[in-house]
Order: sequence, then structure tokens, then C-alpha cells
Amino acid sequence: MDFLWSGDAAFDKWVGVNPTKLIGDSSYNWKKNNPGPLHVAAAFDLADVLDYAHPAEVDFSVQDNRGWSPLLWTAYQGSLRALAVLIEREDLNVNAAEKNGWTALMVASRNGFETMVDLLLQVKDIDVNLKKNDGGYALRLAGAENQEGIVKLLQQHGARDFKNEPEQGDDIE
Repeated sequence: MDFLWSGDAAFDKWVGVNPTKLIGDSSYNWKKNNPGPLHVAAAFDLADVLDYAHPAEVDFSVQDNRGWSPLLWTAYQGSLRALAVLIEREDLNVNAAEKNGWTALMVASRNGFETMVDLLLQVKDIDVNLKKNDGGYALRLAGAENQEGIVKLLQQHGARDFKNEPEQGDDIE
């Protein structure tokens, strides 16, 4: 995958200057988590970079050391243009989860990105009822953050409320 940006001094310089902006937090460990160019492009809504990276050998499901794919980064940052590029890919696993079970739909629902949730719900094979490892799910995450519009969208797409089942936490790691 990195062959697309190998030797690109401008991209290398940009990544070197901006790593903590990925989550807006200086505690983010850039070297430990090792996001690649597709993760950076997705997080910063660089749709043109993602659109360019369409050769068959590019794996858009690649995970960083935290288990985050470019799709999860778009959901975390609210990168709508990048999401639009990613969801057009036939090989995209829209239900892919990181190590704690978070999916893009869960992250976007929790973070209040209603337009992004709406776009994700249009993707074939989206599962609105997946649960995280601790039992959390998109509908509960949106409800806990008072995201009424997102709750309605999820319910319109068949989201079930598992409220009688215990949940241990809603923190994104």
C-alpha cells in the first residue's frame, strides 16, 4: 500500500507535522498505533488521495496497530468526503470492527454525525444490530449521547434496543 506515497516528500512532511491531529489529542501515540497513508487520508478527509488509491493491490481494509481501518477513521473524524469514496468500493467491509468491537456505524452514531450515519445505512450489508465486545451497540450509543435524529434513523433501518442486557462502557479506546 505504501508504494503510492513512497518518496513523496510533501506527504511525509505533512504527516510529520500533523500526527496528533488524528484525534485532536497530543496523547495519541503515533509510533505505537502506526496508521498508514490510507488512515491519515481518511481521518483528514483527503478524498482525492483515497480516490486516487484505487489499484487492485491497495487494501482499504488495512488496520493500524489499534485495529482501526480507514473507514473507522472517517467515522471518528466525521470525514464525509472520504466516507463517500470508501463506501463506493465493492470490497469494503462496512461492518469491520476494531479490537473492542467498534464499527464505523457505532462510532459515527456516538459522535453525532447524522449525515454520516445516514450514508452508512445506505450501504448494502450494513448490520445495525452489531454489538461491541462489552455489549454496546449503535442505537444505545446514540441514545446515550441524546442523538435523537440518529436514533430515529437507526430505528427506521431495523435497529433493535437491547436495553435489558447489561453494558459495561461506552469509551472509545
